[in-house]
Amino acid sequence: MSEKLLLKDVAEKLGLSTTTISFILNGKGPEMKISQSAIDRVFKFVHERGFKTNHLAKSLATGKTMTIGLLVEKISDSFFAELAYYIEKSAYEYGYKVIYCSTDNDNNTARGIINLFRERHVDAYIIVPTPSIKKEIQSLIDDNIPVVLFDRYYSGLDCDYVGLDNFESSYNAINHLIHDCGRTNIGFITTSSKQTQMLGRLEGYQKAIAESQLTPLVKRIEFSHQNEFLEKEIRTFLRRNPQIDGLLFATHYLAMAAIRLLREKKPEEISFISYDDQPFYNAISPTVTGIAQPIEKMSISLVNILIDKMAGGKGCPEPKKIVFPAALHIRESSRCLLPVSAQELNVSQQKLEEIEYQNKA
Repeated sequence: MSEKLLLKDVAEKLGLSTTTISFILNGKGPEMKISQSAIDRVFKFVHERGFKTNHLAKSLATGKTMTIGLLVEKISDSFFAELAYYIEKSAYEYGYKVIYCSTDNDNNTARGIINLFRERHVDAYIIVPTPSIKKEIQSLIDDNIPVVLFDRYYSGLDCDYVGLDNFESSYNAINHLIHDCGRTNIGFITTSSKQTQMLGRLEGYQKAIAESQLTPLVKRIEFSHQNEFLEKEIRTFLRRNPQIDGLLFATHYLAMAAIRLLREKKPEEISFISYDDQPFYNAISPTVTGIAQPIEKMSISLVNILIDKMAGGKGCPEPKKIVFPAALHIRESSRCLLPVSAQELNVSQQKLEEIEYQNKA
């Protein structure tokens, strides 16, 4: 892997002063009466090493490329696309550009992207880690390269992290289904992933179910974005568990695969909630109750941590772990309340409206 060149390195290699190199790279060679041969030598040297003249002088002088590398699971996914947008917007305020790639949650793909970003000498990394790249992330940290993880992390890895309170958000969602919707047979449809965000969501579900002395009904599905496969798995689970009257989906793409199946049922038969509230959840019928993550706030925190790290260098503080609460946006898919008197129904409706008002505020 190529080493990062500084202005002094080029000067030493070519036997010229750093001032002369700076004048040449900034296009001031002729103005400063520097010989054409010296100008040609400098540009030949840097071009042979794959550098572009755009921003080159600044990069060589400071050792920074003013770029941040972003690794997400799938950039076409609405959740990660929104994340990338806000990260770009926040980074731009500090003069940084963002280069992003998708890993599809595949370890080898993630390793290849990290190697590519290393060769491009990006200044810092925001990583949605795949299951087994702990070693590669530790290598970045050992090389004093700022890294912050998002959405999931590795136990035992001393690294900055920004994410959601997954346990609490699942726990609150299940209690809503139990106590507000009167559901007693609640299923949890998740992925087979053992990554921290999925484990936290499962643990929150299990805690709420245990406290109400209900029977857990968990379906784990292999990671896939193939809608037909997901729909088939969910349909089989529902057929084998006809008693289910409530559902929590651990990711929005699982919920999206099930929406057609759920629309075949009567509204009073099943209540359901989805992680990662989507804009169209409020436009389809029934409207879908969603667990919303504060993506803009998370993105700002991710960038701010990196900026602080880059400013602090080797003397930067201990890694930060920032965990945000979720907002439960209650809609029609979980408004199927038990039969009550008219007076009680009015009180319940008022309660739901108050919750929505607080979420909007």
